[in-house]
Amino acid sequence: MDVTNLFHKECTSQKKTKTLGIYLFGLHLKILDTSRESKRRAHTLKPIDQCGNSTFTKWATSIGKYILAEFNEKTKQLYNLKDVPVLESVCYSVNKKHTFTINYENDDKIKKKQKLESIARALDDGNIPRDSYRRLCAIEYHLPREGEISKERININKTMAQLIPITIVDINTRSQVDESERVDIDDESITQEVIDAVGKAICLGFNSAHSKNFCPWCTIDKSQQGNLSKEWKISKEMEKIVEKINYYKGHTRKPLFDMIPLNHWISDELHIMLRITDHLWSLVIAELMEYGLFNDTARKIIVEEMKRIKVRFQFWQIQETKTWNYTSLMGNDKLKVLQFFDLTKILLRQRAIIIRNLWNKFYELYIKMKDQTTKAEDF
Repeated sequence: MDVTNLFHKECTSQKKTKTLGIYLFGLHLKILDTSRESKRRAHTLKPIDQCGNSTFTKWATSIGKYILAEFNEKTKQLYNLKDVPVLESVCYSVNKKHTFTINYENDDKIKKKQKLESIARALDDGNIPRDSYRRLCAIEYHLPREGEISKERININKTMAQLIPITIVDINTRSQVDESERVDIDDESITQEVIDAVGKAICLGFNSAHSKNFCPWCTIDKSQQGNLSKEWKISKEMEKIVEKINYYKGHTRKPLFDMIPLNHWISDELHIMLRITDHLWSLVIAELMEYGLFNDTARKIIVEEMKRIKVRFQFWQIQETKTWNYTSLMGNDKLKVLQFFDLTKILLRQRAIIIRNLWNKFYELYIKMKDQTTKAEDF
């Protein structure tokens, strides 16, 4: 105010000069300029190289919201009401150095998991190290980060450890197996079917019950199992096997009962049912594990569903390997599961319907195998 008073005194030094009302209408001082400049600088944004990840996220979120609002507003003016334009992503860079990608659509978890698994497999098959993949990600921003690939690889290893337990055996130590231990399978039907399967191969002179040429009646081999266009019939003749042991591939010894024609040998339908139902059930468990659904909740639901269909069933964890095991079902219990287990309790409905149809078809096949009136055309 001293400056103002001095200015007023100088202007009114003459006696006839008078002022009326407010006489201070403007003031321009260097100190005011300095103050204004400091306040202006206080609102200046930092360079991007001096900012952290939280600031990056805040800026990108603000830009993303603004662009989305503008997009929604403009599309109303440019597109028909029946059209549904969707903003999926926006990508921009700062100083050609920092690249930002804003995704508006929620990722499909299953597709994302499949993509990560495919990339992990490609890296393993090509022996591509982690550092090389990081450098590739720096060039191609749309690739999943190396950390995500590493986590998926760990999950794959855990799943494989459950599906294929591996035990390290020290051959220098004495075996811990009790040689006097008896087999704990007391189901006579299972024991008999195993004996029948091995016995049939021995009686017919097969090299092995699981050899490449496995069929007692025709010349099919394992590589032709999926060929449904060819009709296989009883083509082997016992007389030719007797004349020449290796006349047909897979036969290495003279048959024990060469007086019985091959069309009098029949398959063991019970053995087929036991083996295939085991495989069908293990595939369901494997699918739950693959999608990360094999948890305490799923195991509880399975046990409750087994109780509903009158089947005794339990899960337990092996402490050494941390893998899960479950009750080995007997013949009648396997049939109950095959017929009555509600797959929609543990699988998506669409997937459950597909698997249930497969189970029903196999059960129908099993019944036809037991029926004496079934003809070859039925298959």
